[in-house]
Amino acid sequence: MAAAVRSIYNAMTSCLYPDVTAFTEEYRRWRIEVYDIETIFGKVTYAMRHGDSPKTIEANVVIPSRIQPQRVLLFVRSPFERSIKSVRINGADWCQWDGDREAVTVVVQRRSE
Repeated sequence: MAAAVRSIYNAMTSCLYPDVTAFTEEYRRWRIEVYDIETIFGKVTYAMRHGDSPKTIEANVVIPSRIQPQRVLLFVRSPFERSIKSVRINGADWCQWDGDREAVTVVVQRRSE
């Protein structure tokens, strides 16, 4: 019962106050965006959002060009109350991830000068 009431409240809040982000129970659409974080490699930008398929997460990471790291460790905490089951990068299956740590290791491809 509480979930139904919360769902109605969140839906009404979204309609009445467009500047307030509220999630309905059925559709948890979310997005996290971080721009120009200063690191020892330069500025990093990334975005994570719900995937197009149910219970999936999509991420986009922009690596700085000043100094390129060999790899990036991306921590992904699932909002679905379950651990990571599989990872795909650029459409291909990826095996360098740790479900217990909720981490994906991305090997950075060197850019040609």
